[in-house]
Amino acid sequence: METYPTLELGLNTESAKRIREIANEVGAFLRGDFTLSSGRKSNYYIDGKRITLSPEGAYLVGKAIFDELIKAGVDAVGGVATGAYPIVTAVDLVSYLEGKPIPAFIVREVAK
Repeated sequence: METYPTLELGLNTESAKRIREIANEVGAFLRGDFTLSSGRKSNYYIDGKRITLSPEGAYLVGKAIFDELIKAGVDAVGGVATGAYPIVTAVDLVSYLEGKPIPAFIVREVAK
């Protein structure tokens, strides 16, 4: 049986389990020797874009983030260009479907 990193946030829900399954299905869970952007070493890497660029993965990730943002009373959701596009779009779309629209924004890494 394959083991996965633990979810430190306690997100042991059916949706979180399904996200882990999708990570496997789309090849997002990678094992090997990786140097993270922090410089730390890891023997696994999760390519989140592979998850959020799949239809079901995008919905589940967007819904999970939306649920947390609603609890926190957040007014908008955004992130750095390119990497944030799929996640921000998923949250924005879920917020509309849930009848509680949260505006989205993207921050450019370099001024236009």
